[in-house]
Amino acid sequence: MTKQVKPKKIAAVVSLKDKLKRSKSVILADYTGLTVEEITGLRKELRKSKTEFTVVKNTLLNLALEGGQTTKLKELLKGPVAVAFGYEDEVAPARIIQKFIKDFEKLTVKGGLVDNCFVDASQVKELSKLPSREQLIAMVVGGIMSPISGFHNVCQGLLRSLVYALSEVQKKKS
Repeated sequence: MTKQVKPKKIAAVVSLKDKLKRSKSVILADYTGLTVEEITGLRKELRKSKTEFTVVKNTLLNLALEGGQTTKLKELLKGPVAVAFGYEDEVAPARIIQKFIKDFEKLTVKGGLVDNCFVDASQVKELSKLPSREQLIAMVVGGIMSPISGFHNVCQGLLRSLVYALSEVQKKKS
């Protein structure tokens, strides 16, 4: 006798597959001990960075993870699991979740995927320490602009010195 899969479950698996495909980062966490208000607060913070935080059934997520390099992620599907799908910034979900853990100490990161590469809980913690994408871009632009700005100042100083020297020559000839 074969077991029939309900259309609702099929839709949930398809939705999870779509979220996994669109996500730049996926973080799995154990949410045991969190109140509804705390989860709602975390969701609100994550939403600001285009991250979706969802409680999922392990069997449905396991089905959605079929294929690809997700075998290590499947090993984490034990106990209550919530998933953060980061759609824009790869690091933002890790940063927000780690900040939340410092404040409440109830959420436990299990691991996840960043650009389809498995990361364990300690690597997620290290990722959270990275600067945001905007900060990295500003650092690169600052690094590029620094030598150009220095060169500009040197050239300006040389021109200023030349103008002073020509001015002194003119004064002596007059």
